[in-house]
Amino acid sequence: MIIKIVLIAIVCVFLASCLKSYSNEFANFVSVAGGVLIFLLCIDELKIIISYMRDLYEYTNLSFDFFEVVLKIIGIGYITEFTAEIAEDFGNKNISSKVLLGGKIVICGMAIPIIKKLLTVLLSLLS
Repeated sequence: MIIKIVLIAIVCVFLASCLKSYSNEFANFVSVAGGVLIFLLCIDELKIIISYMRDLYEYTNLSFDFFEVVLKIIGIGYITEFTAEIAEDFGNKNISSKVLLGGKIVICGMAIPIIKKLLTVLLSLLS
């Protein structure tokens, strides 16, 4: 798997470098297309990770609601990072930083119920 990812990355970097002297737009397109292709290659690995996390949650008898929230938080983190990098590739550093900030705020908001439940459990153990 990693060999495919590295080869795609090397080819895309080479093509983008060659195209940059002719057309910056095509070079950016090759970079974004390469990133999307690499992401698509990683989907099978993500399925394995999700399956493993589901098994962990079933083993610990935790609520499936928490599992969903954790997966959404991880997904938001990856999507935010990917989007910010695309914006930066197109020269929009300002938009990139705002996307990262927005992602962090959304993640914090989604984590509050988990933190609340964790504190409730800790307080009940201390009582």
